Parts: sequence; structure tokens; C-alpha cells
Amino acid sequence: SKSLQYSAAQMEQMRPLFKICGRCGAQAPALVSIVVWQLAIALAEEMYYRGFLQSALRFVASMFPSLPPLLLAEAVPLVFAAAIFGLVHTEFVPEEVAEPSGDGASSDSKLRWFLITGSYGALYGLLFVLCGHTLQAPICMHAGINIGLCLRDWQRMQNTPSGTLEAMFASNVEKA
Repeated sequence: SKSLQYSAAQMEQMRPLFKICGRCGAQAPALVSIVVWQLAIALAEEMYYRGFLQSALRFVASMFPSLPPLLLAEAVPLVFAAAIFGLVHTEFVPEEVAEPSGDGASSDSKLRWFLITGSYGALYGLLFVLCGHTLQAPICMHAGINIGLCLRDWQRMQNTPSGTLEAMFASNVEKA
């Protein structure tokens, strides 16, 4: 298995994982912590972005019956909610954009993070539409993806020397 190699933005986003279970060698507590944490995040984000924002925009669009219903009622709210989702997730990218480091860590840019997370937001929004505007499927998919990524990174933390982890997260631990 691989050890951790984070870009600055990835390290900032994974700081909570390190605080929650980075030093935890036992699998059960780490797994429970990750699942509960990521279910809470997925529930909150999907309730806001799909349940509130996308639904509210869909409601506003319904006030214009002369416009194309599919485009206005579904596509515009979906794209707008996904764009806001992507924009908010760029908060992890430092203002000074890191250049490719050549050590396996990917480079960061707000545009790259916006496009990736905005695509995930569009996927969750499409699932919301296809499932009859219910939140269960987007919440489960969002949580499942996040849980999978956290488990991957937790495993990588277990394969990274503790001194290296402490050094990586030392300046970030004080921020929380």
C-alpha cells in the first residue's frame, strides 16, 4: 500500500481525518468514526445543495411556464447548485497555487478543484432528479464516495511513519 503524499489542498481537506482517526490503529473505531462523520457531511450537504438550493431554483423556474420546462425546471437548477457546490469546495486550495511537485502529489488550483467537485455536485444533482427529487440516493452516493476516499487515506496514514504524519499536519493541527 501507498503512504500519504498530499498537495497543500488535500492536506487541508484531510486534516480532520488525521485529527479524528489518523493515530488510531484499531480498525473498528476508525471505521465507525469515518462512517458517522461522512454520513453527517453528506446529509448536511445534500439537504442544502439538492434539498434546498436545487429544489428552490426548480420552484422559481416553475413560475415561468412559457420557458422550456426540462431546461429551466431541471438543468438550470442542477447546474447552478453543482457550481455552488464546486465553488464552496475550493476553500481548501491556498491562494498561492502549488506547482506540480514531482513527488506524486498532484498540483492544486481553484479551477481544478472547482471542476472536480462541481462534477460530483452535478452527479448528485442528476441522481436527485432521476430519483424523483428525493435525497436518499444522493446522500448514499455522496457518503459512499467520501467514506471510500477516507478509508483509502486512513489506510495510507497507517502506512506512513508517525513522525512524517506529525510533521505533515503539525501546522494544520493548530488551526482546528
